[in-house]
Amino acid sequence: MKKKQSAGILAYRFKKGDCEVFLIHPGGPLWKKRDKDAWSIPKGEFDEREDASDISSNTFRMEWPPQSGSYQDFPEADKAGWIPLSEAREKMFRGQEPLVDQLAEKLGVQEPE
Repeated sequence: MKKKQSAGILAYRFKKGDCEVFLIHPGGPLWKKRDKDAWSIPKGEFDEREDASDISSNTFRMEWPPQSGSYQDFPEADKAGWIPLSEAREKMFRGQEPLVDQLAEKLGVQEPE
């Protein structure tokens, strides 16, 4: 069996002079109403033949509602978007926040508050 590989990337752009980063929001009913501390750097498994222009979300299966005996499929990511650097730290999972600080430092832009 071939070893699985995964990768993530903190994509950024400048729009109207402001730096923005591309983040994804996890799917499923447990994350539906969460915004703060919920977004993440896009990441996933890949292989050598994969074309990066074909991006889609995997799904996961869970019992929903809890203890109902019914199972549903949900996307691992339900939305994605460009988030201003000044808002990214608040929206990102804790632990990934230092990457935004490092990006701001390398680009010489004002650090997020």
